Amino acid sequence: MKTSLLLLLLIIQTPLFGQFNCKTVKLTDGSEVKKCFHQNGKISIIETWDKDKRSGSLKVFNNQGKEVCSYNLRHFGGHASALLSWFPNGQVKSIAYSDAPDGGIQYYHSTRQFDEVGNETSFTEDSYDDKLKIPPVTVRDTAKPGRPLVEINRVLEKPKTKRVDFLIVNKTKSTQKVTLDYSAIAPDTILRIGGKQEVSLCSFQSEKDQELTGISALKLMGNTKRFEIIRGKEEELEDRKVIVWYIIKN
Repeated sequence: MKTSLLLLLLIIQTPLFGQFNCKTVKLTDGSEVKKCFHQNGKISIIETWDKDKRSGSLKVFNNQGKEVCSYNLRHFGGHASALLSWFPNGQVKSIAYSDAPDGGIQYYHSTRQFDEVGNETSFTEDSYDDKLKIPPVTVRDTAKPGRPLVEINRVLEKPKTKRVDFLIVNKTKSTQKVTLDYSAIAPDTILRIGGKQEVSLCSFQSEKDQELTGISALKLMGNTKRFEIIRGKEEELEDRKVIVWYIIKN
């Protein structure tokens, strides 16, 4: 696979699931607890962050309020984040989770899919360690016929990757919806970005690739006669590339 794509959701001020019945409470110690609910009133997700928004957690529930999975989140030493898509009834549809150190090549990806009541329908995972080895190859020792088979493990070269950050800035005063069609992670995911807010996404690109295949899948929904999404500046840093997109009025 030429490009190893990892979507990382870093929310700046505005939650992506603000379209549902969500409530955020700031506690006396400065930490925050956000709860979103199903249409039947049962809890759907609980997201927590410490006062500095460095460490957090995410718990996901089915439509009966039973916990079905949980994740650790962080905004330091790299990232550990989850990208969620939703059913209209408030049930989480898919979770694309990623965990990677800052500037390193190690990573962990997993994807969960649920049905409309919260039953898990699929789970896949992938990690850097899985890429280092290929299945054992068995060959016969021809020097001495009849000897047992010799098992050989071949270790591949470590792939060189580069981090690419995407910043989507909503310059308008109204909430805008952007679709992402990264079929390897969370197909047809809808991001909702509040007025004057922004969302950051992160991916990893093989050094052999000339461009990321997922860029063209970024599309603005809604009234495209009044609003449009345009690609802004692209900046090459020492350890990453930064690409900015703007949602503006026509």
